Amino acid sequence: MDHNVVVNNISFTLHPGETLGLVGESGSGKSTTGLALLRLIHSEGRIVFDGLSLGTLNRRQLLPVRHRIQVVFQDPNSSLNPRLNVLQIIEEGLRVHQPTLSGVQREQQVKAVMMEVGLDPETRHRYPAEFSGGQRQRIAVARALILNHRSLSWMNQPHRWIKPFRRRFFPS
Repeated sequence: MDHNVVVNNISFTLHPGETLGLVGESGSGKSTTGLALLRLIHSEGRIVFDGLSLGTLNRRQLLPVRHRIQVVFQDPNSSLNPRLNVLQIIEEGLRVHQPTLSGVQREQQVKAVMMEVGLDPETRHRYPAEFSGGQRQRIAVARALILNHRSLSWMNQPHRWIKPFRRRFFPS
């Protein structure tokens, strides 16, 4: 089986509160690195998160780690389920990773994170198609933030949409 080496010999360490930006030409492996980190694609290398070698974990073992690694994809149109309303999209992680929360508790958290990213909580019952591209990106950011504000968030090409969140993600 043929395969291409897209990223070779990359190593970085992030500590709580630190921000890392991967910069490179189109096709240089920035997105591939993020997908490998999330185990959404196969990787030959070793990925360690919080002392755990992610490549050795099975699905069950990976679940508690996954809630601490969130992704905000470049294109919100392909990452937001058009059949779910914003409340359902944002609360999905809470349903999986914090199943003991009541519906009222989940909804309160969704409303709070929507306000944090500059979305009107009253729009939580609307669907992604009813929002602008920038608002859909905010929905994706809210989905990443809802689980744990101390999580690792992988943002693909944030320079295209980060302006409203610059203070939150890139404090001076």
